[in-house]
Amino acid sequence: MLIPNFVSVPAQRYGELKALPEPVDAVLDLLNANALPALGVDRFWVGVQAGLADGPGASSVSGVEEWGEDPPVGAVDPEYTAALAQVLADADPAEVEAAGTPALEQLLGEETEGEIARAFGELSDFYAQAAERGDAVLIVFN
Repeated sequence: MLIPNFVSVPAQRYGELKALPEPVDAVLDLLNANALPALGVDRFWVGVQAGLADGPGASSVSGVEEWGEDPPVGAVDPEYTAALAQVLADADPAEVEAAGTPALEQLLGEETEGEIARAFGELSDFYAQAAERGDAVLIVFN
């Protein structure tokens, strides 16, 4: 299972990366350098994604633009990061948990009480902080 890692990238650096013909290696370098704010949501991201699947927050997990396939990299520009931060802030963690639990429990074969809401809260906080800085968000699945 691929796990998303979220990296908050300053707007200027995001523009530089986006201009590269093949930005994936540079994005991986940023992730591996541990120099920028980052978040790993762990295996519970499946439940978060399923919980957000029918709403406008779904792209917070996968990105708005696809920047690569090996590994998959999704991108959210600074303006959309701010919009997603608001969408996530307005979402009810209990509703995300309720909507995402069946998919996650089917995948894991175990109960996951509270774990989706916890992971969702971490993701929501991450986007809020990125939006406050005016950053973009890059999502690396590995």
